Amino acid sequence: MKLFAQWLFQWKKPLMSLLNIDGSVTHYKLAAQCIGHRGDVRSVYAIPDSLDFATSSRDTTAILWAPFEQEQMKRTFLGHGKFVGAVMYLPSSPFFMDLPCIVTASNDHSVIVWNPTTQEPLLTLLGHTDSVVCLSHVNGLIVSGSWDNTARVWQGPECIMILKGHSHSVWAVLGLPTGEILTGSADSTIKRWKDGQCTQTLSKHTNCVRGLAHVPEIGFVSCSNDCVNFLWSYDGRNMPYKRKAQSFAKNIIKKTKGIETS
Repeated sequence: MKLFAQWLFQWKKPLMSLLNIDGSVTHYKLAAQCIGHRGDVRSVYAIPDSLDFATSSRDTTAILWAPFEQEQMKRTFLGHGKFVGAVMYLPSSPFFMDLPCIVTASNDHSVIVWNPTTQEPLLTLLGHTDSVVCLSHVNGLIVSGSWDNTARVWQGPECIMILKGHSHSVWAVLGLPTGEILTGSADSTIKRWKDGQCTQTLSKHTNCVRGLAHVPEIGFVSCSNDCVNFLWSYDGRNMPYKRKAQSFAKNIIKKTKGIETS
């Protein structure tokens, strides 16, 4: 069965609601649907300054979409041996041939960096010993998190740091404007890393931390299997925002004016 990604926009009759930081709610309805994946869609990444977005799927592929063009499926990225759990857009970086890239992470333990124009793989990053399930970037470097309990930092084909300290799988990674890295884990903690060293452990959640998102000028937000979202300052202080979900949240993103969980 073909599965699809849905693109939503603001409207009066909602299919989805967005909670703003000030407590107000913005409603959205379906604007387009993109059909093409042959397995469930595992992640979605919006391309900055564009209406395009990328998805990854259990069908072992990632797809770059243009939802409002006649040919919605712009590129398909084939190369992983198992399902693709995460996809990310990497802006031009001197460590990755000065090209904007699509990056994918898979249950085959690898990360692949793709040329989004030719669909060709530029680099395959190997080193994780279990499924790679999350991606981020910081200062032009790629950050990957894995069920092997570690995160890795990549400068081109080279792994320059292995972030070890979690006792269970790493489900979320986030690069901060400060150059620091955050990791969220099934051990219920969030760890802050600088130059490969853990400088802080945040233990507010009571279950697996599934997602982290940057909130400019404030800090970051986290979601968890404990059904709670927390807002944090850059220095790790818990801010006066707490969102209780009806069921556990698997991912969280920072929108222009609000926070969205799924």
